[in-house]
Amino acid sequence: IFKDDYCPISDKSWPNYDVSLIVSDSMTIAVQINGKTRGTIEVESGLDKENIFRNIKENEKFIKYLENGKIIKKIYVPNRLVNFVIV
Repeated sequence: IFKDDYCPISDKSWPNYDVSLIVSDSMTIAVQINGKTRGTIEVESGLDKENIFRNIKENEKFIKYLENGKIIKKIYVPNRLVNFVIV
């Protein structure tokens, strides 16, 4: 049953991986207006929150929600979520 070159799996080493392949160049952020999810936006990884806010304000999907109100608070949960509180 056993071959001459048999080696138990517990003696094998873990496979190697390339760290550069597991890093993403972009991330998806959920966008909420007054706590209601209005969609998502794809942005570059590593952008600061002010650039993310600007990208959302310039995105045509979200302009219709933001144009008639005044933004009183901006909430940013890093790499996950942006919420605009408007009146």
